[in-house]
Amino acid sequence: MTDAASAGFVSFDTYLADEQEAESRHEWVGGAVFVMAGGTERHDVAVNALTDVLRPGARKAGCRTFGGNRLVRTDAAAYYPDLVVVCGPLGHPLYEADATLIAEVRSDSTAGRDRREKAIVYATLPSLGQYLLVDPDRRHIEVGVRHGRFLSWESYGPGDVVDTAYGVIVVDELYDAIDAEALTPPPHG
Repeated sequence: MTDAASAGFVSFDTYLADEQEAESRHEWVGGAVFVMAGGTERHDVAVNALTDVLRPGARKAGCRTFGGNRLVRTDAAAYYPDLVVVCGPLGHPLYEADATLIAEVRSDSTAGRDRREKAIVYATLPSLGQYLLVDPDRRHIEVGVRHGRFLSWESYGPGDVVDTAYGVIVVDELYDAIDAEALTPPPHG
């Protein structure tokens, strides 16, 4: 599969077929295909810590959690979120279209895209209740809650608790777990 700069419009069906044969993962946005970048060690540890917090509540609610290898599709785009919670029956064997909670662990290269482009696209999912943006380096979580076609945002930091449909995220406990496992220290500055 080629990157968006050299490929013209690609239908979702063509993208999905090509993605099954690709050696690296790609995202599909409005007919353009983009190669995904790798993450840092702290990014991956943060995804695992967040999954550890939310998975028990999701299971109790009869829902499933997926890490960064499960595609979420909307009419406009298909992304691999860092964490997705899905309830209900399987809609398609290769992607989800009814996520109830999506979390992205931010990186410098994707922070703006996660906060703007993906937030707008994910807000089109009728099933979405919350969209979390988790900073892997500092104790900061943004939560977008769906209100109609838009997300309203709240920020959480040290001492705060984030309520989700699948349990509470105690910000300090989450970041204590990240700091305990990650060998890479958070950048200072």
